[in-house]
Amino acid sequence: MKNAILYLILSLSFLNANNFEIGSKLLKQKDFTNALKHFVKSCESKNGKSCLMAGSLYFQGLGAKKDLQKTAKFMTLGCDNDSAKSCAMLGRMFYKGVGVKVEYEKAVKYYTKSCENGYIKACVPLSSLYYKGLEVKRDLKKSANLALKACKSDFDVACLMIGSFYYEGKGVSKDEKKAKIFLDKSCKLGNKLGCEYIKKRKNGYR
Repeated sequence: MKNAILYLILSLSFLNANNFEIGSKLLKQKDFTNALKHFVKSCESKNGKSCLMAGSLYFQGLGAKKDLQKTAKFMTLGCDNDSAKSCAMLGRMFYKGVGVKVEYEKAVKYYTKSCENGYIKACVPLSSLYYKGLEVKRDLKKSANLALKACKSDFDVACLMIGSFYYEGKGVSKDEKKAKIFLDKSCKLGNKLGCEYIKKRKNGYR
């Protein structure tokens, strides 16, 4: 009996992985309709990556008519099944009011889960939410820590943020040398505002 149950579990796992792989191949071939079908099947078996792909296809209107409610549905399933990118997408939807009503509390919830599970890009808007104090207590220290974390992974906007925080002493002790380091980095990463910030504050760095 135990062997039969184990065999069933392994078989389901194989089919789940197989549906994701088939969906991925079909996606490369631009057969969006059939790719979507396989991603949905795989998602139903709790494959978070497949849920992310299904939600993304519905969001773009590829393989089916664009449907933001289904996007939210599959992103929720993906987030519940360890897809950090799905959590980030949900955070963005609630932050911007895309297909759902604006709910900053939920945006914070999903961005936090995404950021903590390794999708560093989500730390940037989360930092902004804590800076603005939208549906959460304003926390400049937490905002600065999140921006620093994202900057270390070379997100130019995050480097701009932590650089300005150091220059103005927001959430961190004022330190113009550190401010220059991070603003320089944001500029080198292609952030035009970072470059302009350096020019404007040029006399302050001497």
